[in-house]
Amino acid sequence: MLNYKKIKNLILYIIVSCQTEKEGITLPKLSKILYFVDFGHFAKNNQSITGIDYLKFKYGPVPRGLRDYIKLLEDEGLLERKTLITEDTEKEVFIAKPKDYLDTSIFSDNEIKTIVKTISGAKKLNSHQLSSETHFHQSWITTKTGYIIDYSKAKSCVFEWIGYFKDMTKKDYIEFKSSRKLFEDSRVNNLVSKIQKL
Repeated sequence: MLNYKKIKNLILYIIVSCQTEKEGITLPKLSKILYFVDFGHFAKNNQSITGIDYLKFKYGPVPRGLRDYIKLLEDEGLLERKTLITEDTEKEVFIAKPKDYLDTSIFSDNEIKTIVKTISGAKKLNSHQLSSETHFHQSWITTKTGYIIDYSKAKSCVFEWIGYFKDMTKKDYIEFKSSRKLFEDSRVNNLVSKIQKL
């Protein structure tokens, strides 16, 4: 069941935690962190935090209605949208207003743990890296493009930042992750794509 107060405060919590003085957070990065928080919490606790549905798209899971929630937060004066221009890119980012507007009291202690640990791990990565990470999740792999990803599939995924390794030990996962880097190499990806087309 959707909980707008939690959705609103989780979006603000993520943005406030990830933004810097010079730069806010992009919508793709926000989308992925929301996914990792909700699905990671479900994997460990059998329930999501927000109740948002996530749809499978090419670049990873996308929260249904996220643009509407962003618009509501903008209308409330809690978010600001900016265009950030660098030497070679132009991107839209969101910046949250002062932390006084955040109400973390609506989250349980367990939910706060999931949120804080996930943000701490995820904020170091850019949206492309976060997207790549979701592409190794069975929840994303086994869902048709454009369809809702079933929360129950979270149990078959790894959420390293909150210590959920499904049926592996942490040591096994670290070994798996290091071998996985081979498949993340663009030359290997190109070769796999060519083989799939044969």
